[in-house]
Amino acid sequence: MMILSVFPELSLSEARIKHAEARNLLDEDTDPADVKRARKIARNLSTVDTFKALAIEWYEKEKKHWSTTHSDRVNRLLNKDLFCLIGELPVVDIRSPEVLAYLRRIEKRGAIETAHRAKQVAGQVFRYAIATGKAENDPTIALKDALMTPKKSHFAAITDPKEVGSP
Repeated sequence: MMILSVFPELSLSEARIKHAEARNLLDEDTDPADVKRARKIARNLSTVDTFKALAIEWYEKEKKHWSTTHSDRVNRLLNKDLFCLIGELPVVDIRSPEVLAYLRRIEKRGAIETAHRAKQVAGQVFRYAIATGKAENDPTIALKDALMTPKKSHFAAITDPKEVGSP
């Protein structure tokens, strides 16, 4: 016995069609209830396991441990840089070359340090996805030396006590 749907949502003719499909599956030694359950799981996974959904879940879990400034910075990075690039992709389908291509877009606009921070935050989201069983690997690990290194600026030390502000 299997419930196909409830009466007002499913007409009698549609119920007969679904019944025939279920019969055909039984003839092929396939349990129609298992097929229905698998379709439901696949439908849920496609919407729940996007990078954006997992990043929001991770952010909400972690932000209570952060300062307001850091929380705002991470939120801005997610919304401005990562969600528009990989937000709608299922987290299991994202590979290292794709992440690198998206991070290079950030680099091209001259925001090298932002690209490094975006890689770091994306890596934290991927590690959270692995911990929750929604992904099997972190594609950002392979990108260790793939991004440009930011230029270091050295500043001269103030040696005159009057310039430092000492009495």
